[in-house]
Amino acid sequence: PLTVVLNVQEGVITSCVILLHVFNAESIDLHLFINEVLLLCVGLGIAFIMNLIMPSLDHNLNQYKKNVESQFRNIFTTFGH
Repeated sequence: PLTVVLNVQEGVITSCVILLHVFNAESIDLHLFINEVLLLCVGLGIAFIMNLIMPSLDHNLNQYKKNVESQFRNIFTTFGH
């Protein structure tokens, strides 16, 4: 619930992966820190590239939503008469 309030849901999985790596490590040293930073860079870089490549479907979904709402409005107007 706190992540929803703070609007940081996307970072939870990344944080869990890093946290589990640190908990599973035998020792916390510079090598672990560099490994985790590189892991973050690779993961976030791939996510950024995928977001650039993937088309945004928000416009289509909003159009479908407006269409469905319009159809419901027509149905309720018909039943109201």
